[in-house]
Amino acid sequence: MKSYHSSKKYPGLLIEFIYNPVDDDISIVGITAKSDTIELLDFFEDKNLFENIRLECWEFGRDEYRFSDAA
Repeated sequence: MKSYHSSKKYPGLLIEFIYNPVDDDISIVGITAKSDTIELLDFFEDKNLFENIRLECWEFGRDEYRFSDAA
């Protein structure tokens, strides 16, 4: 199931991902800046950027699946 998540840790980033409930894992499909005012270089200075985004989306996807009709 493809989902979209607006990052709380990195405001302005919209993450597109697929949550796989069988493996309880996600695949990030894309990351989009929602505004021209976002300085993406600031985000990339964070060495844990992708791991933080992955964890945030995994938690969101897991909760979204758990409370959906598919669960």
